[in-house]
Amino acid sequence: MPSGLEPLIYDIAPLSDPNSDVGDQRVLVTGATGAIGGEIARMLIARGTAVRALSRAKSDRSFLGDSVEWAEGDVRDAAQVREAVEGCDAIYHCAGFVGPLHYRLSDFEDINVTGTRNVIDAAIESGVRRVIHTSSIAAIGGKGGQIADETTYDGDLMEGYPQSKRKSEELALAATSRGIEVVSVNPAVVYGPRERYFSRLIRMHVKGRLKVTAYSERMIPLAYLSDVAATHILAMDSGVSGERYIVCGQSVSLKEFLSVLSEISGVSEPRWNVPKWIVKAAVGIGRATSPITRKRPPLRISDLSTLGPTYDGSKAAAQLGLKYTSLEDGLSETVDSLRR
Repeated sequence: MPSGLEPLIYDIAPLSDPNSDVGDQRVLVTGATGAIGGEIARMLIARGTAVRALSRAKSDRSFLGDSVEWAEGDVRDAAQVREAVEGCDAIYHCAGFVGPLHYRLSDFEDINVTGTRNVIDAAIESGVRRVIHTSSIAAIGGKGGQIADETTYDGDLMEGYPQSKRKSEELALAATSRGIEVVSVNPAVVYGPRERYFSRLIRMHVKGRLKVTAYSERMIPLAYLSDVAATHILAMDSGVSGERYIVCGQSVSLKEFLSVLSEISGVSEPRWNVPKWIVKAAVGIGRATSPITRKRPPLRISDLSTLGPTYDGSKAAAQLGLKYTSLEDGLSETVDSLRR
């Protein structure tokens, strides 16, 4: 393994068939400077796979360094995508835009939908045999109290990220009718070293800055970063084209999550819980004033009326052989990485 690419808990097993040519392929990873794409690339390099990584010019490439072949470009630029895809046998399409407070909806459409269309079109044009598409449980949705799985359909997705991820997933899977194999991987809330969004909560707690919480009984479906990356590689090896695979190791309440985190970190749990009516009022005001503030709350008031759905991640374990990391082990590694 190249120096500087320290392993996380989950290291993908070597190829089960020593005569397979998968390790001799050149694969493209879009979004390789992000947490998921970077971890996929790290695992592929450890396997001996040649990796080409697509990234924008100003992206931080320090994690992978010179262990990959860099292709400069943006998924929104069809010509740059075609150039990056040329000569590759398979693609992990991880590039996407989350933007929890982002206001302009067209950016989600441009990056998540148009970007996916450019990747799929270039893949078909170049003769790529297989694409693994990074989707999300946000594309599936689900109602409060429901255990959602790969067959769940929620017709009331929030605008922005959720709707754009559903459109991009539908577009990607529809391409199977054009002669290319496509598999969708739908991670739950991702946490772990180098993850930038939910792990902020972990970082705040470890630094002793998390003093209050809200909706502590609300369920959080979780996926450890290395499990998410491993699922992508397992899906490339043996996933069924046209299928979805949810990655969700456990669903716990925020209170349970913070209790485990507190035990591992040695930092006390938050002492105060914000009343629900204050949170609902803040969300309502935030949405009403978003044209002025140019920030869009990532929740609707209706989303706060239930405990939220949970997700069944057993298909990835049963069909792909994924071995989930426990919450305790995942949080231990995450806390250790924050303190290194």
